[in-house]
Amino acid sequence: TTLFSDGALALKIYKEYKIPYIIAIRSTDITLFLRYRKDLHFLASQILKNSSTITFISKSSEQNFFNQSFARKYAPGFASKIKIICNGVDAFWLENIRKRQHVVPHKLLFIGKFDSNKNVLQLLKAVLSLKDKIPAIKINLVGSGGDELDEIIALSNENPETIEYHGPVYDKEELMKLYRNSHIFSMISNYETFGLVYVEALTQGLPILYSINQGIDGTFEEKVGEAVDQSSINSICEGIIKLKSDYESYLPGNLSFARFDWESISKEYMSLYRRAADLKKIP
Repeated sequence: TTLFSDGALALKIYKEYKIPYIIAIRSTDITLFLRYRKDLHFLASQILKNSSTITFISKSSEQNFFNQSFARKYAPGFASKIKIICNGVDAFWLENIRKRQHVVPHKLLFIGKFDSNKNVLQLLKAVLSLKDKIPAIKINLVGSGGDELDEIIALSNENPETIEYHGPVYDKEELMKLYRNSHIFSMISNYETFGLVYVEALTQGLPILYSINQGIDGTFEEKVGEAVDQSSINSICEGIIKLKSDYESYLPGNLSFARFDWESISKEYMSLYRRAADLKKIP
């Protein structure tokens, strides 16, 4: 169960029936509830205290949680119960892994929704500002919906040689072609719990441009991309330039995607539930 949305119900069931529960903390818990519902902080501390395990789907989410004043006040005893279990990707991507290609990188790709949280307009401004330094730079946009869509389409129409809007693409084979025809995947969301498209891109040999302390940041020890300050066009530009100039240093050949397999992930969650049941002697 998530911390706030269902956590209170899980706590009530636990107190009445002694049925154990596991908490999954998501970005909404951190960026909305913990920040704006301080009246619920004590309740949240009780939910976490009585949970069997506290899970995060990324290292960045765990760090953002412990950066909250709530965590500093209530969470000293929570650390021993924390488990990071990443989300998985469709088996299609794990069955079609491709190594990084030896190219002169200049083609970026974004896949997602065109809302203000995904920060696509900021990304496009950075790309357009790099035209003098990287004349061949181009970005492909895949997706639909969002409050910035009309402005993004207008910007694409004004700069057809640099920005190409493809609309939504649902066929995995077509998506794979788009990944493989690109050189860098870029998504600089303001808030991102994980971002499966990052992993999809990595399986197709694309280093990634992503936001500091958001989403996939901290998930890999290997050099898979560049983290940037998504609010700074200069930082975004520097990240793109670094990816271009050091392209051969990203994505080592031994990069493993085993932890993103849903079958393995489901077994890991099942082991947590069995352990919780054993500890509470639940049949």
